[in-house]
Amino acid sequence: MPHVPNSIPGGKILSNLPFAYAPPTSTKPIASAPTIAQHSTMSTTPYEMPFHSTDHTPKFDGTSDTLAEFIDAYKECVDRAGLQGLDKIKGIIKYLEREDRELWAGLPEAQMSDYDAFMKEIKVMYPGWDGMGKGDMCPRTYKCLRANMRKS
Repeated sequence: MPHVPNSIPGGKILSNLPFAYAPPTSTKPIASAPTIAQHSTMSTTPYEMPFHSTDHTPKFDGTSDTLAEFIDAYKECVDRAGLQGLDKIKGIIKYLEREDRELWAGLPEAQMSDYDAFMKEIKVMYPGWDGMGKGDMCPRTYKCLRANMRKS
């Protein structure tokens, strides 16, 4: 017969309980508590880029004056969505109006995965985009000059 304790540490007497204590007889190991690595993380809904022409869409009016603000707003969205390389380039082009979309998409850098090189070329097309003085060249003039340089 198994030993039945009649008191527990602290002096409580168990002999007046209506049943006798019997230790577990199972040979199955007791499951341990999950480790930190086993905890499931809370799933979150991935951030999706805002649709074109909504209140939360980065907006660009085609002028040097709004380019910096547009780039910053787009970068914030891209960082949250985790876009990289060519996806970043294609994404920014989607937020443009038709004429600018055709212009930006026509750049050779628009077909590469180097977003920084693409943006460098875009900034050249918009003199004064950073508030440091205006140039004489508008983006459409730049496109014509660039096309002529490729022909020669």
